[in-house]
Amino acid sequence: MAQSRMEPEFGTDVMQFVNQYSYVLFSLFIASVSAVAVYFWLPDPGGVLLLILVGVTLFAVGVALRYPATDTVDSEELAAQLKRGVPVLIMVYSNF
Repeated sequence: MAQSRMEPEFGTDVMQFVNQYSYVLFSLFIASVSAVAVYFWLPDPGGVLLLILVGVTLFAVGVALRYPATDTVDSEELAAQLKRGVPVLIMVYSNF
């Protein structure tokens, strides 16, 4: 039975999820590996501080890499800026 073009395939859904939440998944992976390493190799209070440092670092990197706010609201305003010669950085967002 052929699948219709309107129904996404399982692999496409998984890939879209991984792409959209890749930083969160990567951060959870790093935090988990760090927690296991701290538990086995650094059971003293210094290990807990290291784990907190890893968490704060991941949070800070996530905040720093977010898209900056923009003043451009619509395509007409963008076209006007381009015609005036204003340097413009266009960021394209994709769900996949």
